[in-house]
Amino acid sequence: MGRRRLKDPLQGGNFKQVGKKMTYLVNIYDENDERHKKYFSGKDEAECLEKAAAYVEKIRRIVGNITPDSTIPEILREKLSRDFKNKKETAWKNI
Repeated sequence: MGRRRLKDPLQGGNFKQVGKKMTYLVNIYDENDERHKKYFSGKDEAECLEKAAAYVEKIRRIVGNITPDSTIPEILREKLSRDFKNKKETAWKNI
C-alpha cells in the first residue's frame, strides 16, 4: 500500500443524495500526487462524516508518525515501536 495524503474529511468533501441514502466524496492523493476518490454512504450527512473520519483515523494509525521527510532509522523506530505495542496487546489476549 502506498502512502496516501488525506485532507480533513470534514472539509472539502461533496454530498450527493442517491435514492434514500447520502453519499460523501473525499479526494485522496497518493505519493505520486494522483487523485483517487473515496465514497462514504449513510442515512444522512452525519453518518457519512462519521465513516469518513473513522477511515482517516485508520489510515493515520497505519502511517503513524512517518512523513515523507522521515529518515530510514526514524521509520524503523516507528515500525518497531508499533510492532512491540501490538505484540504486547495480543499477548494479554492470549492469557
